[in-house]
Amino acid sequence: MAQPIGMVCVEIIGADDLPAMDLNGKADPYFVLNYGGEMMMTSAIKKETRAPRWNEKTRIIMMSDDSDFTMNVKVWDWDKLTQDDYIGEVDIPLKALAGRKGPMSSSHVLTDNTGKKSKTRGILHVTLQFLDPEEVHHQFWITLVRHFDADQNGFINETEMLALVSALHPSLVDEKIIELYEKAKKNRDDNEVTYEQVVDVLSHDAELQAELKGHDPHFIWHVYAQTDEYHTISNLVLNKNLVHKEAVTASKPNHKSIIVFNLYTGAKEEEKIPHYLEVAMRLMYSTSTGRSAVENNHIKKLLSHLSKSQGKKYDDPKSKKDIEPFIKFHGLNVEENLLPLDSYPNFNHFFFRKLKSTARPIADTDNSTVAVSPADCRMHVFATIDDATRLWVKGHNFSVENLILDRDEAKKYEGGSMVIARLAPQDYHRFHIPVNGKIGPTRPINGPLFTVNPIAINQTVDVFTENKRYVTSIESPEFGKVLYVSIGATMVGSVNFTSTEGSTCKKGDEHGYFAFGGSTVIVLFQPNKIEFRNILLVNSQQPIETLVKMGERIGQAK
Repeated sequence: MAQPIGMVCVEIIGADDLPAMDLNGKADPYFVLNYGGEMMMTSAIKKETRAPRWNEKTRIIMMSDDSDFTMNVKVWDWDKLTQDDYIGEVDIPLKALAGRKGPMSSSHVLTDNTGKKSKTRGILHVTLQFLDPEEVHHQFWITLVRHFDADQNGFINETEMLALVSALHPSLVDEKIIELYEKAKKNRDDNEVTYEQVVDVLSHDAELQAELKGHDPHFIWHVYAQTDEYHTISNLVLNKNLVHKEAVTASKPNHKSIIVFNLYTGAKEEEKIPHYLEVAMRLMYSTSTGRSAVENNHIKKLLSHLSKSQGKKYDDPKSKKDIEPFIKFHGLNVEENLLPLDSYPNFNHFFFRKLKSTARPIADTDNSTVAVSPADCRMHVFATIDDATRLWVKGHNFSVENLILDRDEAKKYEGGSMVIARLAPQDYHRFHIPVNGKIGPTRPINGPLFTVNPIAINQTVDVFTENKRYVTSIESPEFGKVLYVSIGATMVGSVNFTSTEGSTCKKGDEHGYFAFGGSTVIVLFQPNKIEFRNILLVNSQQPIETLVKMGERIGQAK
């Protein structure tokens, strides 16, 4: 049986001195790369240039029975109206790379041999790197382990090890996983182990190897040939049906961006996601099995660990150094802050900072029939809760009853309206009362800390009905009994209240604050109690979130 003897990482940098192929004296070049009689990749077309820069990459598995260890690159000129024109090609031998370490850059003459006389047609620039079988296996495992390092500290703790191994081998008992973890330790008292220590154990465990490879003995090779990005490798490993030799170019990273509508500029914007939140999203939602894995007790335990460790980190006085980079990354307006930057003892105190009273004016303070935004947030409003589940909230168990865990109370909100106010990490993280009234009791509901990021909300994970949350009732003369649900999220282990049960409240009054992370407020109205602002309804029907500030008018009592 043929065996892999190595892998070649190929990057086609670009070309120079290509011939003029068009009337404008330029060309529209692209290349086609072949190996072993198979087309490995086709590049993007670079318009109107004789010196294209592609910087495109692929990986070639060299098998022991390959008849010819030669890579062929043909360069073509794209033509909109007629057949594409051939420019030239080059054959690059790969077997001589075996045993050579590190990337090697080289330039090769493109020739056209279709006529009686060979023609020079330009210079192709490439970078090649050979990986032997040991390097391929090692890099595969290192990359996979990195995916489960939730706090990205370069080490794996017991909880992360449980999440990693149970994701790879769901039927493996916890005792076996703990045994592997203990084996990875160099010292019995270690609380964490390095990537290398984990890889050394997992890559030599026969049972885990058999489960990983399944019916494909070269599974690791086929995965690593597609990418070295850890989130994509995890996607492929946890979705083995995506991986086969013919699928090298079929599966690409699924990079999802978050687009919001800015109410104040009228423009759509891409939301910036800081690294710590991207890590949590990658762990839970970057793979389809990750979306089911969040139901795994090990993943839930890992999320709890992540939240606590991040909270502890940002309570440390050393975290003050993270304040300035955070402000710069998100372009925050520090003039709104009530206190100067040097007054915050740590990052967390900056995170739930107070603002000047003039920073968030409350809409229509003299009109109690107007409801306002409870927070600086990315908002959805839905005239009916059915609209919310049809357009936005995809958790398979989402319902008002599951959200508040009170069947009799939930019946009062059937056909009612809903506000979803998502606070991104860069937002002002104090939350406020949206209507005039009287504050009722607050009831806690415990749960794991899933991210409330829209990428998660649009999956089948029950983000709102499983996360740690608090349900507060507000008796409003104009809006009836309003339910206010404060929901913690990934790396928000602390929801804090500053309001008092039984007190009279006005819209805009502070209700509490979230410690570090992202979070969400859901406000529920009984049927026929509120008419939402039209632009919020229209955006939510698309569906796209609207960026609004605390105190902004969001609707009026019917």
